[in-house]
Amino acid sequence: MKDLSIVIIFLCVLIIFTACSSDGHFDSEKWKYKYDMAYPYRPDMIQSIINSELLTNKKFYEVLDLLGEPNNTDTIDNCKISCIYEVQESYGWNIDPLYRSWLVIEFNLKTNETESVEFMQTEDKRSILEKIFTE
Repeated sequence: MKDLSIVIIFLCVLIIFTACSSDGHFDSEKWKYKYDMAYPYRPDMIQSIINSELLTNKKFYEVLDLLGEPNNTDTIDNCKISCIYEVQESYGWNIDPLYRSWLVIEFNLKTNETESVEFMQTEDKRSILEKIFTE
């Protein structure tokens, strides 16, 4: 009887964790969704974007349709433009960010196509408790 109880508890925990986990596949609407100054779905989707080469050889307007307006842009030598999308920013219990990550997409202004897609992040200075309770 005790073994059956353990199996039932294990299955319940497994179901809960499976139901709460994200599949990580890219979804344009979820990517654009912003809640209280944060993008809750972006961290789970970033690997899908990078691994699938979703943005390779895309025109500027196609990327804007998929990802929405970037958080920041930067022109490089009048021949490239970088679109910067915030992925995650975590302050923990501090006033300064302890962790930040971005998706940076460079476009060639002559061809108007993506030239590079890169995920960038700072060193993660959050404690384990801050990672659990502040995300």
